[in-house]
Amino acid sequence: MPTETGYDAVVVGAGINGLVAAAELAPAGWRVALVEAGGRLGGFIDSRVDEEGFTHDTFSSWHPQFVGGAAYPLLGAHLARHGLEYRTGGDLLTASVADDGRTTVAYRDPERTAAAFTEPGDRDRYRAMVARTFRALCMAHPEAWADWRWEPAWCMPRLTQPSPAATPGAPTG
Repeated sequence: MPTETGYDAVVVGAGINGLVAAAELAPAGWRVALVEAGGRLGGFIDSRVDEEGFTHDTFSSWHPQFVGGAAYPLLGAHLARHGLEYRTGGDLLTASVADDGRTTVAYRDPERTAAAFTEPGDRDRYRAMVARTFRALCMAHPEAWADWRWEPAWCMPRLTQPSPAATPGAPTG
């Protein structure tokens, strides 16, 4: 029910979480106001041009979290129609380097990621975590994941790919 301002919801902050919240409420019929104190949208997802004219992605580790998250299968096609294009590193999603120089690399194929772990127990725990994540995505947005099966051997390689059943949200406003 709209308030006296005419909005059903006011989302404060236009970082990735605020943008996703507004984008998920609007297709459900809510009138949404998205407010941001800063001069731009996106929060940590941003690019800056340095003194020499080179463009750098700041906090670019947030991109794989969005693309691999629950909102992207629902919103990705709509965002692409409005100009969002991801240029990826192919099969490589992200990597982390520890203080002692050890590295962990995550690939789009969770089996490839698991295979690189030294400890067999870590491989099993990683596979179980991916399966739990997939089940949670299916329960949170069953309409977007309806054609997917829950068996880890089938879903793990597909987990970071947009669902073929994704239905993009409508623009706010």
